[in-house]
Amino acid sequence: MIIVYRKSDGKVMNNHNTNLVLPEGNPGVEIANTINCNGGSFEDYGYFSLHDINDIEIVEATRDHIFTLEFVGGKPIRVIVGDKIIPPEPVIQSPTLEEKLNSLWNAQSETNATLLELMELTLGGM
Repeated sequence: MIIVYRKSDGKVMNNHNTNLVLPEGNPGVEIANTINCNGGSFEDYGYFSLHDINDIEIVEATRDHIFTLEFVGGKPIRVIVGDKIIPPEPVIQSPTLEEKLNSLWNAQSETNATLLELMELTLGGM
């Protein structure tokens, strides 16, 4: 796994998925992808590599936790895992007036159809 960071401030820019063929990732490709998304040049970014198998606990934690990199002498030395990311509650929208009216119309239509069937059964049996 490759974690791409911005050299100017150490901000993590991308956290790339695991790869069983290249368990330590391909930094050149990942930095190029970061440049495509965020601009800049290769000199603007650095990377920190985690082994997808040997560092599995940290790799898994980066998927659903806030994390940063710890730097010593301008070089990243480890991942610091923070709080779990809590997904936002889905926004549930109330039905529009038109949707409410359509629902009532459909319910009334079903009720009328049921009443008509009952009348046919009742009167048809006479």
